[in-house]
Amino acid sequence: MSSIRRAMRVNSIRQRLLWRLVPVVTICCFLAAGFVYFGTRAELRDALNAQSDILALTIAGLEGETISRASFGEGLERYGQDYLIRVWDANGTLLVDSRDDLHGLLGSAGLEPAPSTLDEGWDIREYILGSGERVLIARLEQEAEELVLQVAFTSLVPMALALLGAILTATILVRQGLTPLTSLSHELTQRSASDLRQLPASDAPDELEPIIEEMNALLGRIETSLKRERRFVDDAAHELRTPLSIIKAQCQAIELGALDAGTRARLDNITQGVDRMAALSSQLLDQARAEQTDRPAQDIQIAPLVSEVCNALAPEAETRGVTVKVITEAKPVYVGSAVDLRTILRNILENALKFAGSPGCVHITLSETCVMIEDNGPGVPEALRAQIFDRFFQTDKTSGGGAGLGLSIVSAIAKRSSLTVTVHQSEILEGACFRVVWARAT
Repeated sequence: MSSIRRAMRVNSIRQRLLWRLVPVVTICCFLAAGFVYFGTRAELRDALNAQSDILALTIAGLEGETISRASFGEGLERYGQDYLIRVWDANGTLLVDSRDDLHGLLGSAGLEPAPSTLDEGWDIREYILGSGERVLIARLEQEAEELVLQVAFTSLVPMALALLGAILTATILVRQGLTPLTSLSHELTQRSASDLRQLPASDAPDELEPIIEEMNALLGRIETSLKRERRFVDDAAHELRTPLSIIKAQCQAIELGALDAGTRARLDNITQGVDRMAALSSQLLDQARAEQTDRPAQDIQIAPLVSEVCNALAPEAETRGVTVKVITEAKPVYVGSAVDLRTILRNILENALKFAGSPGCVHITLSETCVMIEDNGPGVPEALRAQIFDRFFQTDKTSGGGAGLGLSIVSAIAKRSSLTVTVHQSEILEGACFRVVWARAT
């Protein structure tokens, strides 16, 4: 039964629009036609009834009788002034006049008052009977035009309303029919660059199924390529660690006393190069891990974590002559991965120690939903604040042989962990100010 219902269900945008628009347009056309028909019939009926009423009054006048106007309809009131009927006997005596207010237009009495004696604008017909009696029937020329305009107005108004209703209904139905496209667009807009989940295609319209299938295939290829790239970086970093450790151990095993000054300087350069390569391989591993799937979330007390990071970097701070001060304004709690947040804080603090002035000063301020790390270094120019989070980006002021991956790792972890990391100018120390912000815990 489910397969039958699915077969009977309309799952095409084109068919949905047609099945909704065709009945609406048909109903609008029938309504417009009905209004035109009944409106035109009413106008013509009033005009014809007015003529019948005038004839009835004329006949009654010839017989010397009267008819109460209360027995007439609205037609006589609307169109009675547009017609004129006069009858004279053979002696020229006016017997009947349907418009006694036009006596001044009769001309001379007798058999020869010409029809032209009426004002212009009347369409006149004059008939002379065998007995010598004369009948004059006149109609205002503009009456026909007014009747045509009235009929046209009666026809155009319903048609205009029907057209407007059809347009509004079509707009609404088209918008509803295109809801799957809007939903797909919204789905793609809300996704981050790292969200490569397959798009749902179970309830997609027939026109969208091929597009969604191709997009899912493309997303799958991109995800496979990124996994291959991360795996390569991870493997390469692991493979580099062992030979670098061996080279450094061999350099440290050399008896420095047996070397001259130039050889010792070259040996120091080799050791520093090995240290930089080891740091780079470690950062490559952090970068690969930062772009992997989310870690399990848990409640994290920020203050102990900050103390742990500060203690780990205390030797480097002492070597560089930088004073680190922790300012606790609140006891913040973050729901997420402690490993990820520790990596973010460590990289930002390392960056602050590297660029701090001499003597250096770094402040770490803890608030309810933010950790702020600021230094007294040169700061980050506003034009470069978006670029410093790119891979391998280095400013001209970079020192210490960094590879430009620390802040890239911070950005990757922050995006995956729903954290916001921004850089500003420090108001107190006048250097760089990094802010790590998260949503308030519920």
